[in-house]
Amino acid sequence: VATETDVDVATPSGTPWDDTDQPFDMIAGGERMTVTAVSGASSPQTFTLTRAVNGVAKTHTAGAEIRLFQPAVYAL
Repeated sequence: VATETDVDVATPSGTPWDDTDQPFDMIAGGERMTVTAVSGASSPQTFTLTRAVNGVAKTHTAGAEIRLFQPAVYAL
């Protein structure tokens, strides 16, 4: 659902997210979201999100890939 603000996120390998890691932005399917809270000590964890930070709101399928959002950096 494009308006859902609590989503379960599975981390297939590595260390789970720490509840002190936020806020940070992630992107899925062109939609940028800000993670404002992380709960749970093992995968899957629940992320609380601010949706459509970039004006794009989408419905994502279960298992959709998410990535940390890294803004472009330009040299002067």
